[in-house]
This record gives sequence, structure tokens and C-alpha cells, in this order.
Amino acid sequence: MLCRIVDDTYAFDYPAVYQIDHETIGAIVCFTATYAGQAVTGEIVEVSGMLEEAELGVRHIVVGSSREAHGEHIRVVDA
Repeated sequence: MLCRIVDDTYAFDYPAVYQIDHETIGAIVCFTATYAGQAVTGEIVEVSGMLEEAELGVRHIVVGSSREAHGEHIRVVDA
């Protein structure tokens, strides 16, 4: 999935959180330090991870859900 980072305020927190501009998903959440600070506000990223939906319908993508996190990534594709 491609999306634009709109807020990187919590990119170095635990978990790292990137607010994104996407129709149905509000954020990328990262539980491993590998993805902390990976992108900054304004960049377009390709993200692959596990889709998670909370009780109230809030959706986010989890990247780094396990130690190996096979198939999960954040890649900057355009600044």
C-alpha cells in the first residue's frame, strides 16, 4: 500500500506511530526499533504489515509484529 506520512511526531516513541493520509487507515504502528524514524512528514511510503481494527472501527497497519516480521516493511518511495 502507498500512502503519505502526515505526522511523524511519534516516529521515535514506543511504539513508533506515523499518521498517514489514506482513505480507510489512519496510522502505521511499529513495535520494533527497525522502523523507528524510517520516514518523515511529507514522504510517500510503501508499507506492508498486518491490518488491525479496534472496536470503534479505527484501523492501522502494524509493522514489526514479530521479531522476524516476514513480509512487513516501510520503504520511502518519494520525498
